[in-house]
Amino acid sequence: MSDYRVQQQYLNDAKPRYQERCSQLAGKYPNLRNEDYKRWYPYPNPESRRVACFQFLPDGTVQDDRFNDTDSLMAFLAVEPSPSTRRLFILESFNDKIRDLVSLKLDIDPQVFHRHTRIAIWESARTNAGNTPLLPSLIDSTRSWAMLYSQLMQLNLEKQEFTLRCFGSERHIASSRYDGKLDGIGSVSRKISFSGTCRGQDGWDGALFGTHEKPEVARAIKAPQPWQGGYNDFIKYSTVQEAVDAETPPRTSTFDDLCFYHTHHCKHLQLDSDPKSATTFAQKLVASEYMLLIEYNRFLLYHIGWKLSRRNNFEIFNSVWVEQTWSDLNSFHQRIQTHHQNIVMATADLELKKSTTQGWMSTTEDFAHIEEQFLSLRQKAESLLDSFTGLAGIVGNHQSLDEARSVGLLTILGMAFVPLSLVASLFSMADEYRPGAGDFWVYFAVSVPFVALIFAMVFLFMYWRRLRRRLKWITE
Repeated sequence: MSDYRVQQQYLNDAKPRYQERCSQLAGKYPNLRNEDYKRWYPYPNPESRRVACFQFLPDGTVQDDRFNDTDSLMAFLAVEPSPSTRRLFILESFNDKIRDLVSLKLDIDPQVFHRHTRIAIWESARTNAGNTPLLPSLIDSTRSWAMLYSQLMQLNLEKQEFTLRCFGSERHIASSRYDGKLDGIGSVSRKISFSGTCRGQDGWDGALFGTHEKPEVARAIKAPQPWQGGYNDFIKYSTVQEAVDAETPPRTSTFDDLCFYHTHHCKHLQLDSDPKSATTFAQKLVASEYMLLIEYNRFLLYHIGWKLSRRNNFEIFNSVWVEQTWSDLNSFHQRIQTHHQNIVMATADLELKKSTTQGWMSTTEDFAHIEEQFLSLRQKAESLLDSFTGLAGIVGNHQSLDEARSVGLLTILGMAFVPLSLVASLFSMADEYRPGAGDFWVYFAVSVPFVALIFAMVFLFMYWRRLRRRLKWITE
């Protein structure tokens, strides 16, 4: 039988073998039985996905192999590596064939694929949920880990929508409201997962899974761009000239960026017998994206806080604005809590607190700093929520005062009609002004313009007061 037929037969056999393995593990891990109920459409299953393999050679060089179809990947994996070979596979995403193939060839736990493809940020269903993690005592970062993060994109929205989804992966895109309108910055949900398998004499295979990204990130969006140009380069250069001479990361996708750093900066990796040692660039990439998230959320919170500072009074605020901003603050607070929780989970999953790696390539200090910053932002959001609760009371009191003033105006308006009654009394004393007499029309000629004048003065006063409040809001 030819090699091609052998490969095809292996691919055909891989799917039932993978499904059989899932069925055997489902009794131990019930999550494997449950589909992702938040996925609107079936997971895309195209024929090709980009895959890269970086093989770290003993002389310090790196062999870079790229695959755009399952057959070429199958041919590569059919060759058994030596016991001391160290390889890192980077997958942009995967279809069923690639999943079945690498799961068997690299001995990847089906839970890794199952957890990676789930898009639910939090479980709202009471049944069929599937994001429950393992006990912390069972975590082994040399075997697998996953990191959730968000990528900020500048969105050119065709229409104002809070709920957006990525093409293909259907991952969530969160939008923020800024001064009553969506600010056009989308927080795109991303995930990087890892699986490692040790082999022979300090050899290993590692696999990094990213999220598939297209130029059109979501519906109703045209040509999205990374917010503020994207994350900062995380390589520590010796001199400014070295930084000037170094190539720039593409920032076009997670796959392209990881391939770039492993191609141009692989000398900085501190590889050892742990396959996780080859994932430092992925950890640095996620940490850099979180730094952007910190600055963006800090800007939103401090902008709202600035609105409340240096005020002589709060007459310019109305109840609609207060309620809308309070709702936005709740969204920011919930989002910050989610980011903070993701950082805590990533720190635990990567076992960073147990890490002994030193120097700037260590990510322990990075994630500890990010966790502290999100905790600070969370406290800031809670403080603003308390402030807006008090502001709601102040605005409510102002509205009560406005109503009291309106009642006073009605009283004045009622008092204005007392002279009219007097005029009517005076006119009724003379025979020629009595009802039915020839000069009775004089009463209407005098009283009707007088009443219209009073009403006009009251409405002009109220309009002037509202206009003054609006002008003060605009200028401040």
